[in-house]
Amino acid sequence: MKDRLRLALLWCLRAVGGFALARTLTRRAVMIIGWHGVSLGREHDRFASLFISKHSLRQRLRFLARHYTVIDLDELARQHAAGVFEPRQVVLTFDDGFENFAEAAVPLLREYTMPATNYLVSEYLETRGPNYRMMVRDAVRLARPRDSNVTLPQGTIVRPSAELLDLEAAALAEFDQLRRDPSPRAAYVAALGRVLGVDVQSLLDARIWHCMAPDTVRALAREGFAMQLHTHSHFNVVDHAEIAGEQVRLCRAAVEQATGLPAPHFCYPSGRWTKAIWPTLQREGVTTATTTRSGPNFPSTPLLALRRLMNGEDRTQLEFEFELSNVRWLLARLSGRADHSTPTEKSRAYRDTGSNL
Repeated sequence: MKDRLRLALLWCLRAVGGFALARTLTRRAVMIIGWHGVSLGREHDRFASLFISKHSLRQRLRFLARHYTVIDLDELARQHAAGVFEPRQVVLTFDDGFENFAEAAVPLLREYTMPATNYLVSEYLETRGPNYRMMVRDAVRLARPRDSNVTLPQGTIVRPSAELLDLEAAALAEFDQLRRDPSPRAAYVAALGRVLGVDVQSLLDARIWHCMAPDTVRALAREGFAMQLHTHSHFNVVDHAEIAGEQVRLCRAAVEQATGLPAPHFCYPSGRWTKAIWPTLQREGVTTATTTRSGPNFPSTPLLALRRLMNGEDRTQLEFEFELSNVRWLLARLSGRADHSTPTEKSRAYRDTGSNL
């Protein structure tokens, strides 16, 4: 009932021109939109904040084509240096380098002639394997309801009364103790599938959790899709500040080797960031860095703290248009609760409980 009332209020606000007015008032700001995966099947049913269906993505792109000009991060940086943004512009980004970007997102982006950036976790360019951590989460969500204790592969016992997220957390706790090596991780996922009665081989065959191979990355980069930096192993820069420089350096070397093009744009893993890391990023040649703080970007917004609207299937098209319009940000600004330039530092992961991929 509460959700229906909220959507009804948003519909009325859009109908009377509230969204359009807010877009006009913030037309000299650049919006950056972020997605993770585009479903090859029904992944958006299991990970609604991380995945979006092709149907919903098409709706988003159709709306953007009517109301905005889509630019890339290089152009954003150029206009930022000039001190003025052209009106009604957006940047499109995707995180983690999943193969579904090439299979599901790129055809739609080509259809609308829109550039996009994909932030790559370069470890997967080397291993060519899937993201086994996400496969653990998916196996838990695909499992049938339990009526007895579950003994996980490393011996952890989970009672049938436990919530789904508790079972997921227990499995991830075991998984995270393994070496960062494909062999033990693959063995754990296979064992977990047997325990939960889930056919993990079907996930492997569908390549739902695989990342793009270097050849695919190279071909898309030559086509104009920007391949950029998300660290080598998806380590956030708050908990791993001492190796952040190395993580960026390894990622940049791998991405630039794969594409033959510069990679100066960075995305903070898990949305965690702090100003203290900016000198490290600058030493590694990073010129822009995107956060997961929603809102508009102005010429006064630091390039290493760019706001970004994260989107997924958990948002309706109406909610997407509302968030993109900046109505909420304007109200917060009028009340003095929104910083015009630099978003607040973020030391905790953003709203998805599993954002640490």
